Amino acid sequence: MSECISENDSFYKLRMFVEDPHAKIITGPRRLSKTELLERVITEIKEMYPSSNIIRLNKYTCPESTLKNYTELLKIVYKGLKEGHKNYIIIDEANTTSDWERIAEEITAEGKYEIEMYCGQDLCHQVPACIRWIKTNA
Repeated sequence: MSECISENDSFYKLRMFVEDPHAKIITGPRRLSKTELLERVITEIKEMYPSSNIIRLNKYTCPESTLKNYTELLKIVYKGLKEGHKNYIIIDEANTTSDWERIAEEITAEGKYEIEMYCGQDLCHQVPACIRWIKTNA
């Protein structure tokens, strides 16, 4: 772990969240946007895993109609995936994105790609959250 990060540093908790394969959700400070929280998660991922492949899905990278269309969204994700790399799929609008859990399940069922999915979500009282999809063996 970087010597620059202390337990009092807000990025310390982010790093621990990204490192811990069992962590499912992290919340940010009140009034921080979910987009900014995701940016900080991406920064940690890039620092910790420089060879990772990051696929960003939000209203700036694809139209809202695509975010709501499972088939179109899946096509975009597949275009961005890289074999032999850990792929991080970052979705800014979890509540308006169609079946993001189903997309993750379908991709991992192939056994061809290694993925982690992080989704931004606003909780009540202007608190952002980042939810991590974790593969289940059910």
